[in-house]
Amino acid sequence: MNRYEKQNAASRIDGYYNPRPHEAVLEKHREAFDRAKAETLKNIRNALEQTEALTFEEFFAERKKGLCSR
Repeated sequence: MNRYEKQNAASRIDGYYNPRPHEAVLEKHREAFDRAKAETLKNIRNALEQTEALTFEEFFAERKKGLCSR
């Protein structure tokens, strides 16, 4: 993985990284990281499933409503 890919992956995980108070006090950063990584992967998989399920017709119907950005 190159440095840009690594930065992107870290940025995605960072959005979910929020150590619980007891984790911060006890410096249990790995547990918070593991939870953030799992949440990131769950949301990416969900987004992939939704994207795969979208049909051509549905895409253009949404685009016509102006809900898609260009």
